Amino acid sequence: MYKVNEWLKMWKGITIEKMRKEHDGKSLNASDESNLKRVQDCISSEFSAVFQTTKDKIVDRIMHSLDTDLITL
Repeated sequence: MYKVNEWLKMWKGITIEKMRKEHDGKSLNASDESNLKRVQDCISSEFSAVFQTTKDKIVDRIMHSLDTDLITL
C-alpha cells in the first residue's frame, strides 16, 4: 500500500504529464488515466476523513496548490 506522500508525488507527476499532453492536443494513455483516478480517490478519501470535508473540496484544494506557472509545457 502506498503512503500518502507517495500518492501525492504520483498524483502530481501524472497531473503534470496530463497537462503537457493536453497542451499538445493529446491525452493520457489508459493506464496513466486509471492510475490518476485511483490515486486521486485514495488521497481525497484519506484527507476528507482527516479534515472532515468532501472529497471534491480536497481535490479542488490540491489541484489549486499545483503551481502550474512552474511547469514548462
